Amino acid sequence: MSSSGDSREAPRPEVWDRTWKSRTFEVDVTSRALAEATFGQGAVEGRSVLELGCGNGRLSRLALDFGARAVTLVDFSPEALRSARRVLGDDPRAEYVQADLLGLKLPRRYDFVFSSGVIEHFRAGDFVRAVQAHVHASGDRLAIIVPTWPHLNSLRCRVPAIERKYGWQRPLRLSEFRGVLEEGGAEVESARRLLPFYGIPGLGASPVLRRGSAFLDRWLGGLLVVHARVTG
Repeated sequence: MSSSGDSREAPRPEVWDRTWKSRTFEVDVTSRALAEATFGQGAVEGRSVLELGCGNGRLSRLALDFGARAVTLVDFSPEALRSARRVLGDDPRAEYVQADLLGLKLPRRYDFVFSSGVIEHFRAGDFVRAVQAHVHASGDRLAIIVPTWPHLNSLRCRVPAIERKYGWQRPLRLSEFRGVLEEGGAEVESARRLLPFYGIPGLGASPVLRRGSAFLDRWLGGLLVVHARVTG
């Protein structure tokens, strides 16, 4: 998955297998804040939803709670999909696909496509392909959630232990998405920063601080939620 000329490799499925095998599902303040920002105001109500890079599937679970008609969860890690199956149980509205995002081929388009914590792991041309994979899979709307600037949490990306566990990643700005989305046939409708202390030990753990404030979310927001509409 890494772009040419960069010796560091993107995470392999077995790396994420170890990560998701050790993670448990919890609907906490962070999960609910992300779900509200992504699925709120009827964004997924009665619609087919596709999650790319589903991990343990907690957000797809919440998408159903927000009224999604059905969810399809995609991940290249078998352990992630096993974890997601445990989270969603035997819900007949959920289906699972093991596939690599960059080589994704699906038989149809979905009303709403989203990912969380995925796009920041791609470089250069792979970043473009990964973003546009969301557009190509969507028949209407999409949302992408990534860590953003300016934020102290961006320093975590440079910590060797974090890179070994989660692979290379970088925080992203809204400006990096606009042209890529337009080229792929979509346009940005809105962008929101939230959870200003996300991922910062000692601060991110506080439910009060996780909620942030209008000022902190605007200037420090640890995560960026980009909503776009397919035009092409």
